Amino acid sequence: MKHFSKQFKELPTIKQLERNISAILLNTYLPLEPPRPVSFNMVPVGGLHIRSAKLLPTNMQKFLDQANHGAIYVSLGCQVPSVAFPPEKIKMFLGVFGSLKQRVLWHFEYDKLPNLPANVMVQKSMPHTDILAHPNVKVFIFHGGLFGFQEAVHYGVPVLGMPAFPDQHLNIKKGTAAGYALEVNYLTVTKEELQSSLTELLENPKYRDNMKRASRIFRDRPLPAMDTAMFWIDYVIEHRGAPHMVSAGLDLAWYQFYLFDILGIAFGIVVLPILGFLLVCRNYNSAKKPKTKAKQN
Repeated sequence: MKHFSKQFKELPTIKQLERNISAILLNTYLPLEPPRPVSFNMVPVGGLHIRSAKLLPTNMQKFLDQANHGAIYVSLGCQVPSVAFPPEKIKMFLGVFGSLKQRVLWHFEYDKLPNLPANVMVQKSMPHTDILAHPNVKVFIFHGGLFGFQEAVHYGVPVLGMPAFPDQHLNIKKGTAAGYALEVNYLTVTKEELQSSLTELLENPKYRDNMKRASRIFRDRPLPAMDTAMFWIDYVIEHRGAPHMVSAGLDLAWYQFYLFDILGIAFGIVVLPILGFLLVCRNYNSAKKPKTKAKQN
């Protein structure tokens, strides 16, 4: 707020802003998240950033078109840059890639690497989604970020995840549980582990079948993600903030919001009869006891 205080005479507080939210655009969509109860103004628009695929640069287009056995795309992002790997790790990766019959596109921070196998292309600038859209791309090796995960599901490409941060681990775990991803530790992965993981993803059809099924669910919507977001933004503007969409929970007292009033009633219904019964039993037992006479001197 301090950055805008000089531009406006009066600014709403965070509490006031929270009470004025008409629509919430959620960066998720089935099947990446399980069904859950949401209010009417929470709109899932996962994949909002994914645009229609464009033609690749000539060298990449030719490289992938001629990949008769398929191709693997590697992009570990800026958080875990490939150039940060020790030389022996890069050599190990290149050794595994060179032993494959598939071609490999590696998004690397350098345009050239020594002893580069003939089936591997490295480049520091690659059109991410356009590569994933190519039908010959069979596996996507990446860090497990949400945007990249949505892109892989959108285009139906099985994933080999090398997560570095908690949210990335969570995304890859979901993919592993759904049967269209595998995970390796980028710090400790060995030649044998990388080779076996890639072989499993490339040769076991269940990963591609599961990913294609997930892709059909992810893409099957009444409107594309961007159109859905624009519709609800226009709707809120058209209806002057759409106050009728604001959650009624904002007007509840805290004890009502957390259902303490309902819990109190339920507690009373269950506990009070028990207490009453115990009190009656106690009085009944007291009445049955014989009264002792006091001694007189």
